[in-house]
Amino acid sequence: MKRHAMPQSKEGKWAFGLALAFRALMLLKGGEVISLPLPTPVIALAGYASLILGIVAFVRKDRSYGVLYALAIGILVLAWTLAELLFPH
Repeated sequence: MKRHAMPQSKEGKWAFGLALAFRALMLLKGGEVISLPLPTPVIALAGYASLILGIVAFVRKDRSYGVLYALAIGILVLAWTLAELLFPH
């Protein structure tokens, strides 16, 4: 089975787009040249949505690299949130 680079399903495309949006917003939030005052929990919602839509696309047999990237971003956001809740500083 040939694996595509870009997602083929509608859910996969949304998941990939939200993962890219999460990455871009986090870069804008912590940039050295331009730093926008964006609330991190709001940005994290894009990561959670990316995870959920990525799981839906994966179950529906869309196993492209874009969906796998969206799943990785979503899992990292979930792990980061759980670490913040379990080990506050």
